[in-house]
Amino acid sequence: MTSYRAMGTTDEITTCEVCGKPELKGTVMLGILDADGNTEEIVYAGSTCAARKVGGKAARIRQDAANANYRRTQAVKFAHQQLADWEPIEGNRIAIRELYFTANPSARGHVNAPQRVAEILCNAREIIATSGLSAL
Repeated sequence: MTSYRAMGTTDEITTCEVCGKPELKGTVMLGILDADGNTEEIVYAGSTCAARKVGGKAARIRQDAANANYRRTQAVKFAHQQLADWEPIEGNRIAIRELYFTANPSARGHVNAPQRVAEILCNAREIIATSGLSAL
């Protein structure tokens, strides 16, 4: 049995991919989940068809999609903040260590700060590139 998760809404695609109904105000982005709960693919559906796929009411799927929109927006904002904090010193190992261990003193001796900052920047860039979908 296929599992789905509301990933948000969009008004860029206005035709339901489930039933084919055109000219919708917007569609729900439904993530098709694999056995581990990771999104394999996204289907765009009207709220009624999305609710049928998920197994609930249309009002609930709209709320779940609105919550996902909020989480995506917050993830993108946080990613932009991470870039603003770390990009100016990217590549400057001394400045990275100083700033990282000032903010995280208990990590000193346990974390490779330049490597961790590179991971933070990579993750932030991915979140921005996917409009926050990779954060869900």
